[in-house]
Amino acid sequence: MMAREQDLEEAVSSALEEALGAGRKLECAEVEAYASCGRMQRITAEQSSITAASSLSENVLFVRVVEDGRLGIAFSSSFDARRVRQCVEDARDLAKIAEKDSQWPGFAPNPGAYPRIQGLFNKSVESLSADDQRGMLELMIDGATRTAKGIIVNIAGVEVSRKATGVANLNGLDALSKDTLVNAYCWTVRGKGKSVTPDCTNVRASRRPDIDFEKIGETSALIALHSSTLKKPRTEECSVVFSPMAVGFSDMGLLSTLMARGLSGERIFRKNSFLQEKVGERIASKKLTLVDDPLGPGLSGSRPFDDEGCPSRRTELVSDGVLKGFLWDNYFGSISGAGSTGNAIRDRSTGSVSVSPTNLQVKPGRGDMEKIISGIDHGYFVWGCQGVHTSNFETGNFSFVASPGLLIEKGELVGGVRGAMLSGNIIELLANIDIIGSEVQDFGGSLMPTMSFRDVRITTG
Repeated sequence: MMAREQDLEEAVSSALEEALGAGRKLECAEVEAYASCGRMQRITAEQSSITAASSLSENVLFVRVVEDGRLGIAFSSSFDARRVRQCVEDARDLAKIAEKDSQWPGFAPNPGAYPRIQGLFNKSVESLSADDQRGMLELMIDGATRTAKGIIVNIAGVEVSRKATGVANLNGLDALSKDTLVNAYCWTVRGKGKSVTPDCTNVRASRRPDIDFEKIGETSALIALHSSTLKKPRTEECSVVFSPMAVGFSDMGLLSTLMARGLSGERIFRKNSFLQEKVGERIASKKLTLVDDPLGPGLSGSRPFDDEGCPSRRTELVSDGVLKGFLWDNYFGSISGAGSTGNAIRDRSTGSVSVSPTNLQVKPGRGDMEKIISGIDHGYFVWGCQGVHTSNFETGNFSFVASPGLLIEKGELVGGVRGAMLSGNIIELLANIDIIGSEVQDFGGSLMPTMSFRDVRITTG
């Protein structure tokens, strides 16, 4: 059983108070502290057998000090008062030697209040034991291995975490929140040697322990099963169905990668986005409406404030195919005049801040994945986009391998294809949206449906 919820909140609150107090004593001009205290339990499996269980506790403190437009950042993994004070001193000393930023707008102001979001913390997660997690993982493995002979669960795991996060600065900003999260992942393969399939990954995230673990394993195994019968792709333009994974899972997702970068206010300000100067223009089919909504109750990416303490808010990005706006953090929102949209993300390795969506959502349409596939006479089904993170974010051009990729004939998945490469431009692709599915999957940073596109360029080696 995890540590009590108030322990984490008290630890974060004390660290923030200590950091600001040290900043005042050192007469720092500007001080901001970001702190996170978390507990995670992980159960993992390899080669279809449970292999490890671990528990991790983590304290993270980043202090940013600004003196005359010069920024210094320091980190501590301890909330001990002496270490916290040393962290502030280090940030101050680094600020003295940093290059001056003549545009520095100051840290975020005190907003006065934050939105209340239901369902971020679930008490039943707090009471989950290692045996409970083992049962969840066994369900996932059983779901995969029962689906077909020869299925091997390469890697699988269930992670249960609870954390408190806070941000405070000398402007009076003081934000504190708590949340729970359950992550499940399953990578299956089928075959041996040169005939083995690609890793067929399936993941889910939830604030509650309500994930269908067996279904995760089953779906992953079905993709591996279809992939194990090899079919030869050909160079052509045809219909392509993207799974929710291929649309929105981290750096494997087309929209969670390309659109997330293109909609960044930082890129807009620096003039290196393919969406530059396109506000008010149609950039996609009328079928596409895209928002970033961190206020959704119980969603894995929802949160009351961003990593600078700015209040979260719903931001309309694309409405019926027309570009409406971008995402901003405090720095670029201030110097551009657009204002923050509450989309600052903290780099946990450096403490620096960048712009990113939190709950990027495509408005769902009609029809589940199976129905969409059944309507394709000839085309391809993309489960994952290998290499989409190397796309050109200035032009919107992309080129990646469908991995796994499956051939569709007369409405059925008939086998896997190796080396099928998709290429094109994201705006041209979005203009050719055929169908947007009704079932949305939560990946912890995006909520995406199945999507079908016309006239997608396929090339083979």
